[in-house]
Amino acid sequence: MKKFLSIFLVLVMALSLVSCSSKEVKKYVEDNRAQVEAMVSATDGIFKSVEMKARGNSVVYKYTYAQEQMDDDTVQLLEESFDSTANAMQEVLVMMRDQCPDIESMIYEYYDGNGKLLISREYK
Repeated sequence: MKKFLSIFLVLVMALSLVSCSSKEVKKYVEDNRAQVEAMVSATDGIFKSVEMKARGNSVVYKYTYAQEQMDDDTVQLLEESFDSTANAMQEVLVMMRDQCPDIESMIYEYYDGNGKLLISREYK
């Protein structure tokens, strides 16, 4: 349950970053990267790193767990949390686009500590 709450906390924190001082995706990422990466300390060691980067015209949030391998139950919780927050994620993307029209999508990627992709969701 603690893992799920940490995951949800990180999602909520990422959702709060909807301001943009520039119309370019790279500038948006540069302006907000430090705040996103600082989230790793709020996850109580669950994540080894939290990164924000531009990939083309997409904003990518990459979460890497400290744990080398994740069990199927944790991956299932991730999938369920993405499913339950899909509408909220779409709304955040709309708000981001209001301020940064160049943003085409938001991508959330979760990796285990060995670098294996566990789940990825893109919102367009």
